Amino acid sequence: MADFLRRFLWALSAFSVLVVIGTVGYVVVEDAPLADAVYMTVITLTAVGYEEIVPLSPEGRSFTMGLLLGGI
Repeated sequence: MADFLRRFLWALSAFSVLVVIGTVGYVVVEDAPLADAVYMTVITLTAVGYEEIVPLSPEGRSFTMGLLLGGI
């Protein structure tokens, strides 16, 4: 049970760090509002793939690809 809990907490921590990085990235790169940046990050990391909230610039697309690789 302790091994499961340790792995679960590691996965939850990694996901949380990626959400923070993604949110900050979308705010900085795309000048997105905070709520939209969080939403874009979560739908990207969970592979839900709804349409983009804000149109992405080439830099935003590159950032999204990096975020996707981090999520893998």
